[in-house]
Amino acid sequence: MWDWTHSERLAMEWLWQIRFQSCLAVGTDLVHETRLERADFHPLKTISVLRETGWQFSKHCQVTVSDSHMYAFPAFGSLTNARIVNFDAHHDLGYADRRTMQKRWKSEQLQCEDWLWFLLKRRVRMDAVTVFPTWKPDGDLPSHPHWKGTSIEKRVQFRMYSEDVLRELAGEVTHIHIARSGSWLPPWHDSIIPGMVLGMKDELNPQRIAVYGESDPMECRDFDFKQAREHAQLQRDLLKVYGNLRQRHVASP
Repeated sequence: MWDWTHSERLAMEWLWQIRFQSCLAVGTDLVHETRLERADFHPLKTISVLRETGWQFSKHCQVTVSDSHMYAFPAFGSLTNARIVNFDAHHDLGYADRRTMQKRWKSEQLQCEDWLWFLLKRRVRMDAVTVFPTWKPDGDLPSHPHWKGTSIEKRVQFRMYSEDVLRELAGEVTHIHIARSGSWLPPWHDSIIPGMVLGMKDELNPQRIAVYGESDPMECRDFDFKQAREHAQLQRDLLKVYGNLRQRHVASP
């Protein structure tokens, strides 16, 4: 059910409508399935959770926010010698083979799923740790990654979330980037993003808050629950009719 697109360039105005009604038609309520209580920690408590495990925040800390993960590349582009700690269910190092990735590098075709690879390739003194959530500890890591045998392999780590891991990774934070990733975050959770940004503004008094990209992640998307539930009922009825017709066909001599 959760194996949907990695793309962050699809039309968000219909994507979640289809997902919600299609799942509801077969008895799965995505609002219940995506409840924030299932997260390792509540997004609005990010700063307090990190502080409690030893993280410190620079008085010159910069906060940037975007809809797509690809804008993390320019957000961290000014750094040269730093560690990126990426809290994500995906490794963001690219899913294509080595030849395709090299073509992307030469043509500068950076995408949402490979921004971290581009960043590490550009900044040879930078390293990264991706912290996967407990509900997806493998983070879609391939058995034969395209970065295997390259200098990047020695500069990336993959960990599963725990408070002990947070304590181990604790250090001073100078840059924070928040990506809404609208193809993954349901629109009924959109208010979390401005909530996180405003919370960080109050808690950190950052030197800079900037929004990257064409889509504004601070604006909540509309979602018509009434229409989606009506369409789900129509799909349910059609599936029932189809099931009856199929049974008749199988039963007929």
